[in-house]
Amino acid sequence: MEEHRISPIGSDETTLVEGRILALSRTVMTPADWLNLLSAAEAVLPRRNGKRAKASDLNLIGLRSQPHMVLFAAILQAMGSEETYRTNRRYQLRDWLRITLAFADVSLYVVPPARLRYAVDLCFAAIKAKVPMDSIVLVNALSEVDIRVVRQLVSAQNISQWSAVLAWSLKEKCEAGDGIQAAQRCRRTI
Repeated sequence: MEEHRISPIGSDETTLVEGRILALSRTVMTPADWLNLLSAAEAVLPRRNGKRAKASDLNLIGLRSQPHMVLFAAILQAMGSEETYRTNRRYQLRDWLRITLAFADVSLYVVPPARLRYAVDLCFAAIKAKVPMDSIVLVNALSEVDIRVVRQLVSAQNISQWSAVLAWSLKEKCEAGDGIQAAQRCRRTI
């Protein structure tokens, strides 16, 4: 398969591509489109020994002036825009979870860190979610992006309820594991 790239030449072309990327926030896209865009953005980050270098090991101030990082920052800005949330409100909570996790993973590579401007809306959606595990996972993902939103909106009562759900789930999984171990022991003795 051929490799495709956008390699703007000069600041005028970079500005043109940047504008088109920023306009994506007003475009109806699938969650997979956003995830693919973030994956493509992640591919331009510096590598060391075949692995992505940690943000803390890079000179982010020096890196941000490079054309590919200008476009990287534009992708994060478009994704984090309130308009993106309004335009794509139809996504399921799990779609937003995947997007938030991917965003959190790469948002530290720009200075200042990219913001998810609809984190408050997502936090309220997580609190109201019917499936407690969806709430727990999304709130944890949001805490990676903007812990302040989580601290402001998630009550002690929410945390207590979610802790009970996690304890029950852990107990259920441990019992299932014990059952598997007992079945394996039983097979060995036969």
